[in-house]
Amino acid sequence: MIKAFAKLTLLLTLISCVFMIIGTATKYWSLEHGKHVGLWQKANHELRPWLQAVRVLEIIGIFGAVFNFILLIIYIKKEDGQTNLLRIRLVALFSVISAFFCIAGVILYVGKKNAELNCPDCTFGWSLVLTCSGGAILALMLLPIAVEIKRSRVLGSYESI
Repeated sequence: MIKAFAKLTLLLTLISCVFMIIGTATKYWSLEHGKHVGLWQKANHELRPWLQAVRVLEIIGIFGAVFNFILLIIYIKKEDGQTNLLRIRLVALFSVISAFFCIAGVILYVGKKNAELNCPDCTFGWSLVLTCSGGAILALMLLPIAVEIKRSRVLGSYESI
């Protein structure tokens, strides 16, 4: 089987991983009083507990996306069968979980920053948008995954008895 939708999903997973890694690692999450602030600057944040939570949520989202990438490679390389159908279902599950963690981290950051900032010149940066885009791509990947699951079931990918 060609597995075109799985290959599309693999490409989307790669793009999502790159977006999430770059967005999480860079220091352009917000601009406060003329300074760029990211998740990893200790001096600017004084290690607030909510910031630690955002870091953890984003890292879990990235690990889930990388696990998705590995599962998709195995799915594409292996023959069709019951276990391969299970793999693509796991990809769907981990896409939802990874997208949830990534977007939850972004929402937590935005909520806490809005609550503590009282300055008109404070804005959110491109790193936050890039990370959120990575999570959104993971969530939208469910469409080609659902088509792939449907095609696998219709074309008889179950092992013979």
